[in-house]
Amino acid sequence: MFKVILCGKISSDFAVKEVGDSKVCNFTVACKNSFDKYESHVRCSVWGSFVDELVNEDYKDKLVLIEGEGTNKLMDKNDGNRHYIFNVKCSRIEKLG
Repeated sequence: MFKVILCGKISSDFAVKEVGDSKVCNFTVACKNSFDKYESHVRCSVWGSFVDELVNEDYKDKLVLIEGEGTNKLMDKNDGNRHYIFNVKCSRIEKLG
């Protein structure tokens, strides 16, 4: 297991999709390291019953703590090059501010 803990602000709109009998919500979280002046925007996803609560609550632009499992997916670009996409499958989201 690749455990991930993030602290940052939700920086994108929620994109909700139906996948089979379940829902998934994709979004990004802006995180900043103490040693880096730039923000990293980390892709995140939430599955199942928590999707409705996440979308209906006011999480946008709030400081959140996220726990989850990190995954890397190998993707082929249209130009034939390959690259990895990192995503965090969230198991817990907590508002901090």
